[in-house]
Amino acid sequence: MGLIYRRKFLKYAGLATVSLKQMGSSQVHARSGSRPNILWIVSEDNNPFLGCYGYRLARTPTLDQLAAGGILYENCFSQAPVCAPSRFTLITGMYATSCGPAHHMRAQGKMPSNLRGFPAYLRDAGYYCTNNAKTDYNATINMTDTWDESSSKAHWRNRPSGRPFFAVFNYETTHEGQLFPQAYAKYASLPVSTDPVQVQLPPYHPDLPEFRSDWAHYFDQMARLDAQVAGLLQQLEEDGLAEDTIVFYYGDNGGVLPRSKRFPYDSGTHVPLILRFPKKYRGLAPSNPGPGS
Repeated sequence: MGLIYRRKFLKYAGLATVSLKQMGSSQVHARSGSRPNILWIVSEDNNPFLGCYGYRLARTPTLDQLAAGGILYENCFSQAPVCAPSRFTLITGMYATSCGPAHHMRAQGKMPSNLRGFPAYLRDAGYYCTNNAKTDYNATINMTDTWDESSSKAHWRNRPSGRPFFAVFNYETTHEGQLFPQAYAKYASLPVSTDPVQVQLPPYHPDLPEFRSDWAHYFDQMARLDAQVAGLLQQLEEDGLAEDTIVFYYGDNGGVLPRSKRFPYDSGTHVPLILRFPKKYRGLAPSNPGPGS
């Protein structure tokens, strides 16, 4: 399986930024359709509770299939165990601690005046960049500079004809709010597929009905997330773009059950990361697809 380490990630992210700047000023990629589209699918507050990561109770066929044809990273960790500091790093490529107080939850970082959100460089290179729709960056970046559109209606389908796109879709289906009492009430009428008796609790959770119920509900939410991802990938197929689009799926930070979100342990920072490169762009991939990559 592929591995991701923080230093390597920052190194390659820096090289990619330089390359994008060069693309924006050269004619190498000027021909329409010569550059891949990029789709980011983000889920909130979840560890790798997927079948492809070995969880036997998971019902995630879409993401499992994405991993089977792509690259699955076993050791991907968010920069922080909560979303805003983690998203600071995602949008800037910098540690939140380097622009304190960005490492605190919902605190605006003190940033260099020339720091841009990285999609701005993609836009300079001709990409149509959309965010649907969460920001929560802890950063004072210029949103107009960063995104062509950032809203609940943002979509690659809104781009001008012929433009390559970078599109982010963020799903709150696995967010901690889905474990609150009011959320339980919302899902009460829906089928409950995970048997709490079958849940294998970690050693730091007491074997109580409440914990088993929460874990079962969480696996159900992961299944609902998988269905949403299937719908989005189906839109790519319908638009004839699946073979022109590099797909990323990842979590913004670790899970929401006790000792995870907001706790700087693996349970609070270990996230899924899956990349799928279509055949025509596999030369850009860091390793070969399939098991053992």
